[in-house]
Amino acid sequence: MNLLLLLALASLPAGCIVVLVAFVFAVSTAPRRLKAILPALAGAVLTTVWIAVTYQGGIRADETGTSESVFSDAGWLAAGVALSVVSLVLNARHRRPHAAPASSST
Repeated sequence: MNLLLLLALASLPAGCIVVLVAFVFAVSTAPRRLKAILPALAGAVLTTVWIAVTYQGGIRADETGTSESVFSDAGWLAAGVALSVVSLVLNARHRRPHAAPASSST
C-alpha cells in the first residue's frame, strides 16, 4: 500500500474524530452557546449521513458485484468536518480572555 493512499485513508477516521470532539466540546462546556452548538450538530449529522451513504454504497457494490470507492461520498464528511471546525473556532473565540479596559488615573 503506498503512503499517499494510507494518508488518505487515515484522514477519514481523523475527520470523524474532529467532528466528535467538536460536538462533545460544544455541548459539554459551559456556557453553551447556540452559535457554536448548531455547526457542531450539523457536522455530526453530515458525518452520520456520510456513514450511512458509504454503507449503502458498499451494500450496493456487494449486490451488483462491482466496486465502490470509499472516497466517492467523502464530500459529506468534508462538509461535516468544516462545520465542526467552525464550531471549535467559535468556542475558542468566545473563551479567549478579553483585555481589561485601560483605567485612567486622574
